[in-house]
Amino acid sequence: MREILFKAKVKWNGNHLFAGDWIEGFFVKSPHDIILSNNFPSVEWVDSIQYYDKNNGTKWLYQTTQIDPETLCQYTEVDQNYDGIKIFDGDKLDFCVFDCNGNDKAYIGYVVYTYGTYLVIDINDEENLWELGWIMAQDDEAKVIGNIHDKESD
Repeated sequence: MREILFKAKVKWNGNHLFAGDWIEGFFVKSPHDIILSNNFPSVEWVDSIQYYDKNNGTKWLYQTTQIDPETLCQYTEVDQNYDGIKIFDGDKLDFCVFDCNGNDKAYIGYVVYTYGTYLVIDINDEENLWELGWIMAQDDEAKVIGNIHDKESD
């Protein structure tokens, strides 16, 4: 089954989560804000939302955190090969591919969803692009080095 997961930067500045911190969860658009929701017990949450299932009368309580909607990134269902770090759209990757002469060439690119697939676009030449799954199959040392929403000082 496909895992639907998102990450975004926290909007609210609270006791344990600070504005600008990354958080993972499930995307929920409320009438008041855009939030991520999950039930990780190790995190203190800003607010909670109740949902009511009219078919069986069940209520659920989801714990939520306000996010900056400009930083919302969806999980690609691809992980770094050697340590299992999840790769999201917007993530920057450091990777190598073979050039036409069979030599390794290092690149840094960012992940985007386009044309029905996740692509990695070279940050120095946007005409260079590769399919994310192909990169991860070719380079078992490819790694996430940041995100396009991170400031240079982060």
